[in-house]
Amino acid sequence: ISLGTKKSTLNNKINKPIIRMIFTSDDKKVITSDIDKRIQIWDSENGELIKELQPFHTKTVNLITLSSDNKTLLTAESDGKIALWDVSSGSQKNILLGIKGYIDDVKIIENKTIVIIHDNKVSFYNIEGVFISSMTSGTTKKQYLLSPDHQKAVIFSINENLIFIWDIKSNKL
Repeated sequence: ISLGTKKSTLNNKINKPIIRMIFTSDDKKVITSDIDKRIQIWDSENGELIKELQPFHTKTVNLITLSSDNKTLLTAESDGKIALWDVSSGSQKNILLGIKGYIDDVKIIENKTIVIIHDNKVSFYNIEGVFISSMTSGTTKKQYLLSPDHQKAVIFSINENLIFIWDIKSNKL
């Protein structure tokens, strides 16, 4: 297997361990979260730091996801503190409230819907951070997948053998 050649190195002068790293969909930027709760946006061509987002998180950010249009960044601590950021300006757009317990996963679907898997719930918010709906079951073991056209999400509870189909366009389970 060929690993290719090194394109650039992130110039992480503070030298703290990086927890998460994602590319923008155009591969022009890399967004990282580190052990010191910092969120940084890097140029993937030259490895230079473009901007560091204003401090918000009080614990290590262990989940980051980006809308496919590269406009909205979601950052989350495992215990429920979630922020939405404008990638171009680096400013905080909103804070998602009401998320309780451990966050297992987050996704932004079609640049308009946020799916959060946490404790015994799957919660849905619009891209502005406004709550849409949630579903609860007695287990914390949930998985989800999107239909190829991203119009439906199948959510299933592993231990309870329950399957839910959510129509993304109408926001109905």
